[in-house]
Amino acid sequence: MDSRHEWLQQAEQKLLNVAEARGEKLLVHNFMLSKKNRISNRQLLKKLFGKGKQYKNNNFIFKFLPSIEPISKFSVVVSKKVAPNAVDRNKLRRQIYDCIRNNLELLKSDIVVIIIVKSNSIESEYEDLDKGIKDFFNQNILHV
Repeated sequence: MDSRHEWLQQAEQKLLNVAEARGEKLLVHNFMLSKKNRISNRQLLKKLFGKGKQYKNNNFIFKFLPSIEPISKFSVVVSKKVAPNAVDRNKLRRQIYDCIRNNLELLKSDIVVIIIVKSNSIESEYEDLDKGIKDFFNQNILHV
């Protein structure tokens, strides 16, 4: 496992070096959110869509409830209307999971969240997505 992780880090570093030599800016965000932090239960998804509280910002619609388990869980929904190409949908989903993973420490309570991506997010930079996630995590409605 460690050798695979080291290999990935070396490959990432080579990509960054090539991009730097060309004078390009390359952001590599290849880490997904841990499986234990992702929602896999369809009944929980239905409950969230039906009874979850809602919060909106520029890029996302958040549906959330307090978590029964002592861990926060997330799911990201990217519609075909938002990104018709599956590659774009998956890239956006991975970037959002990475933003969540990087900002989990901002949450003060355990919640279950569905993040529905709005259509204007497809043109957004990683920093804008990250700002949208931080904005939600810092809301007072989550910490009551």
